[in-house]
Amino acid sequence: MRIKPVFLGAILFASLPSSAHRVDSHPPADRAVEQPVVDDGLRSLSESYKGALERLDLAALKAIHNDGVVIFESGERNVGWDAYEKGHIGPELRALKSFHFTKWEESARVVGTMGLIVADMSYAVEARDGKRRDATGVVTLVATRDQGAWKIIHSHWSTRAKPA
Repeated sequence: MRIKPVFLGAILFASLPSSAHRVDSHPPADRAVEQPVVDDGLRSLSESYKGALERLDLAALKAIHNDGVVIFESGERNVGWDAYEKGHIGPELRALKSFHFTKWEESARVVGTMGLIVADMSYAVEARDGKRRDATGVVTLVATRDQGAWKIIHSHWSTRAKPA
């Protein structure tokens, strides 16, 4: 007997406790990962990530991402570093004059063989054409060790423009 994915999803969804169905039942980002950073390499990865973005440094970003990384941003899925660099982050960073995090409040921990970083963040950017944008949002970074160093295998950004 073959179970269709939609049917299986409905069964799994129905088996969740009723509190899991409610949109407002998720914990705030600062409580989603309750432990502090427990690994200096994971803290270093977070600092490298933020620093590379602020320096608009594609090479440094590439160095901390797995080649097969899956990235969700702006409602799009990017699979693989090369596709992300060519079709998303590369053109974005080349269009910027500056990028600066104005807030980065993270929680991070090691879960089995994975590292998880969850952050509330805000940033300000200035484009080369002089336009400015301030945004706020959340980011999730999932990493694994690659030859002893943490590498990002998945990231998900969700942002919105700051209210005027």
